[in-house]
Parts: sequence; structure tokens; C-alpha cells
Amino acid sequence: MEKCDTAIVPIDQSTILLIEDFDDARQMYADYLTFSGFLVLTAPDAKRGIELAEARQPDLILMDAGLPGMTGWEACSNLKASPTTRAIPVIMLTGHVFGGSRKQSIQVGADGFLAKPCLPDDLVREIRRALERPPGEVATAQMERQELESSEPAVGKARTAKPEKRARRKRGGGTS
Repeated sequence: MEKCDTAIVPIDQSTILLIEDFDDARQMYADYLTFSGFLVLTAPDAKRGIELAEARQPDLILMDAGLPGMTGWEACSNLKASPTTRAIPVIMLTGHVFGGSRKQSIQVGADGFLAKPCLPDDLVREIRRALERPPGEVATAQMERQELESSEPAVGKARTAKPEKRARRKRGGGTS
């Protein structure tokens, strides 16, 4: 389903590709984004979303992470690996807020992350932020990904230290 009435679309209107598998959520987000002044294309799964991204070259992709078949993270990684779609900002919109979802989104190249449910104004603010980002910030985002990946051993060390502290407390030892 594509929402596009070229007779009334202003030339400077940004096009958002919304990839969401739940019909109600897809319709709700599409309606609000249209109300907020965006031209909205929609896709129910990652395969169709990638096809639309390549064919229509939207200004931004808003993608659910938990898609059937191919996850949003896999789709984002594919989009960022392709020369025709790598420059399109991708914002992950997901209910998967535990277990490193934000980190995984950054690692696959996402330009933003929002947890569902989110306030409509927060959604539009994040979209506008991504659309207004200067092209030079792409290098900064890549550096942030590299820093995140290089900090992984320290994160792992911090996680393993906690059980040791708990074990010492149970034995009557200190926490130092």
C-alpha cells in the first residue's frame, strides 16, 4: 500500500518508508506521519521494504525490528551494504527494548532507535533529527559504532564482575 497523491504533494515533502508487519500499527504510524506532513510509503515485511527502498529512494526508512522472514536488523544491514540505499537514514522502531536491541541496531548501521510504543511527537522529532543530520555526520556515526564494538570486552567484564560481588556478599565478604 502506497500513500501518494502527487497532485497535492509539495515538492520539498520528505518521503518516509514505513516497514511494519502489524496492519494496525502500520496504518496508525502512516496516518500520523501523513498528518505531520510526510509522504508515506508502507511495506508489510523486509523483502518488500527493501524493494521499495531501492525503487523509490525514500528520504528515510522507519523499520520495525521484529519482522517476519527477515528481521529489521538483517534488512538494515542489507540496506547499508547496498550502494543504492546505504545513504538513506534508517530508524529502528521496535518493542524489542531488552537484550541489546539498541546496540544491535547501531551495529547494523541504523541511524536511530525508538522503543514502541513511543509518543507521536517523539517519533516525528527523531525523524526530523535524522533528516536534518549533515552528511559529514555519517563518519561520526561509523566511529561511534566502532567505539561501541571496541568497548565490548569491557562490557563483558563488567557483567561478569557482578556475580562475583554477589557471591562474596553471600559468603560474608566485602564488595570491594
